[in-house]
Amino acid sequence: MKKFLLFLLIVFAACQSSKDQKVQWPVDLDELSTLHCQSIKLKNERFSLADSIRFLQDSILVNEKLGNDISGFKDHLKELEIKKDVLAAQSYALSDSIESKIKLVIRDLNQDEKRIFNDSLNALTLAKGCTL
Repeated sequence: MKKFLLFLLIVFAACQSSKDQKVQWPVDLDELSTLHCQSIKLKNERFSLADSIRFLQDSILVNEKLGNDISGFKDHLKELEIKKDVLAAQSYALSDSIESKIKLVIRDLNQDEKRIFNDSLNALTLAKGCTL
């Protein structure tokens, strides 16, 4: 309960300070939240793809034991593996981009300012319809 009250106090303080003066970050927070949203969508796509791959691998094992033709399953698995590699490369590139932008911001911030930055980024990301 104390942590929740502290969180509310920080958010309230951030809102009050933003009314008096708009915080200027050394990066475009809107662009960063868009990148953050893209990374969330990529993560969800990777997780969904991993579920599909696991299901397909299970199907291969079952059909192999039953003596059924599994060539179609294996071809589809190869396609999914290629897609997995593409998504992984996209995720790494996006992660590097986000990390470099965030490092520009947090290197000169104290702990409270880092929290405000993080809360601002998360609020903007949520406002764009991305769930954290």
